[in-house]
Amino acid sequence: MSEQLPLVSVIVPCYNQGRFLEEAIASLIAQTYPKWECLIINDGSTDDTRQVALELARTEPRIRLFEQANCGLAAARNSGLREARGDYIQLLDADDELLPDKFATQVALLQSDPFSPRLAYCSYSNRYESEISANTNPIEIVRVRMNAADPLNDVALHWEAELSIPIHCFLFDTALFKMNNIQFDEHLPNHEDWDCLMRILALKPRLRFDERKLAVYRRHLNSMSAGHHKMHCGFLMAIRKQQELLRLQPETCRLLAKRAMRLRRIYWWSRIYSNSPRFFDFVRTKLGRLEKSDIRSAD
Repeated sequence: MSEQLPLVSVIVPCYNQGRFLEEAIASLIAQTYPKWECLIINDGSTDDTRQVALELARTEPRIRLFEQANCGLAAARNSGLREARGDYIQLLDADDELLPDKFATQVALLQSDPFSPRLAYCSYSNRYESEISANTNPIEIVRVRMNAADPLNDVALHWEAELSIPIHCFLFDTALFKMNNIQFDEHLPNHEDWDCLMRILALKPRLRFDERKLAVYRRHLNSMSAGHHKMHCGFLMAIRKQQELLRLQPETCRLLAKRAMRLRRIYWWSRIYSNSPRFFDFVRTKLGRLEKSDIRSAD
């Protein structure tokens, strides 16, 4: 029976995350859907990643280990895409996890749609590394469902503002990557997942959404998202690239320009605050003491 099922290729890039890798792989082994392969890409780790991965591959025949010099997250994912044999692609960072019904749910969604190419996605929950990070970095998921009528422009304007979907929430039709020569941009310092998703959405694939939280996103103090300046600059680089790629779509380019302007404004105010926090605290205190009678209209 399982021989007739589509194969899911799971790509797990790993750089110095050996301490999390077993949990990520355990979430694969716990899947109720049996037909998957896992490609662990050891991206030049200097911790125990190799030893952990070798032991996992020894005990689970569906796991394959590939090793390369440290080239970054995008390059590691691309290595996995080249080696993938499956009908569907699941991207999973080594510190994240999937719930047991993710593959069964999303494969069924995609198989029920006769049109291709397709992608399925779901909601997710946050997992904090510690109570400290949970208390100091509270994350509210505002929206995880794209506007089905216009997902490209929705992602262009609202990504990381009111819309947030980690890459492992998706299950991609492999044809989206291999038939369109889509890879992750190895020249971007970050936001390569947003850039890749934009290129995929520009192909107008069929979207299938399940509102259940079938993925777990780990948030910890050492994550990439902690480097706000680097992340900000990387996002602007990715936006400029998309403006060039989508120059024949004026509405999308307009929305990208609007998103870039918002990013610059946020960055500008954050820099001012970091340099003069006492001034902002003073203004906030004074404004908080104002009574309605103290506020005169411009008239």
